[in-house]
Amino acid sequence: MDALTFAIEGINMAHEEEPVLTHPGTPENARHVNDYEKFTHLMKWGAIICLVVGLVWLLIVKAYW
Repeated sequence: MDALTFAIEGINMAHEEEPVLTHPGTPENARHVNDYEKFTHLMKWGAIICLVVGLVWLLIVKAYW
């Protein structure tokens, strides 16, 4: 298998849907899927807040040093 074939397979895998995310089989799996959505939302906003705090800190340090 050459590198091009390997890269194409990787791209195709990224476009496949996860069946457990679209159709969770048990109520327990459905709860985990719901937790995953909340977790990714929390991580996104946490990263944005960290970026803003870091930029403000950089401006403060740059202004006084």
